[in-house]
Amino acid sequence: MTLTLSAHNAGTADAERVSAVVELPEGLAAVRGASTIDGRAVRERRKEPLRFSLGRIGAGDGATLQLHAVAISPLPDATVLVPRATLEWEPADGIAQRELECTITVRSTPAFAARHNAIERRGNAKVRPGEPVEAAILLTNDGGAAAHDAVLHLRAEPTLDELALFEGNARLALERSGQGAPHADVANQQDCRQQQQQWPERLRPGAQQFSREL
Repeated sequence: MTLTLSAHNAGTADAERVSAVVELPEGLAAVRGASTIDGRAVRERRKEPLRFSLGRIGAGDGATLQLHAVAISPLPDATVLVPRATLEWEPADGIAQRELECTITVRSTPAFAARHNAIERRGNAKVRPGEPVEAAILLTNDGGAAAHDAVLHLRAEPTLDELALFEGNARLALERSGQGAPHADVANQQDCRQQQQQWPERLRPGAQQFSREL
């Protein structure tokens, strides 16, 4: 996201040594080296990277500071973040300042992008009748929130007479539900952003439709 601070001198005298100090709340992190003032890149300070010098702003003139930040994931949905900034300048009679703030509401949802979620065939491309066939299901939640009550449906050709589902080295029980479709029930799984989970399934001659709760 881009945070923009606009400073406009509406007075009749120049504002000298104008500076801005930005304070980001927990949950926001600044992108280093991406800040600009009036479109020009800013050389960051080592000790105070969120203190920016806007220089002199003449009467009727203005300056625009843009700071790029990212929301730290995961964050609960509807979390309210309040970035703050202090604008300081030197008028003819001393030092003046103004406190500024804005409100950001986080919209955090699970996301399962097609490019990161797939079923992959393992082993030889051809098998003989009765030989095991193995595949791996790769799931990645790219969103910023955990996925609750997600269900993974597994389907196999009716010519197969058995399907075994594994999570790690543990074999999961398969049962039938609804209109007779087999399924595997497990505890809800909270997936975090870019956390990849893998379920190898071993297909032997077996099964029709299966589902698994995540």
